[in-house]
Amino acid sequence: MPAREPQWAVVGDTFPVGCAYSDKVVFSEFFADNPDYQIPAYQTSCGIYEQGCGLGKVQISWGHDEYMYNVTKDYLPREAQYMIRYHSFYAAHKERAMGT
Repeated sequence: MPAREPQWAVVGDTFPVGCAYSDKVVFSEFFADNPDYQIPAYQTSCGIYEQGCGLGKVQISWGHDEYMYNVTKDYLPREAQYMIRYHSFYAAHKERAMGT
């Protein structure tokens, strides 16, 4: 069993915020400590988003992918930006567990 760390310290996968977390996100069992977990509007598959809104309108958790995206977005083509930004979004591109 992993050491008990606060939710903000759990790193690895990135995931959308403002909607229910997928159980496919690594260490999602620690998300119960996240205050967002207590907001009913965030506990549906679409949460604050409209069905089919597209990734461009979805807020993703902060991590190394989002950091690198922001550093390089003015210098790389859109396809490269997507590869960097969504690299660790495994629940969507590996597990097909994204509702929006």
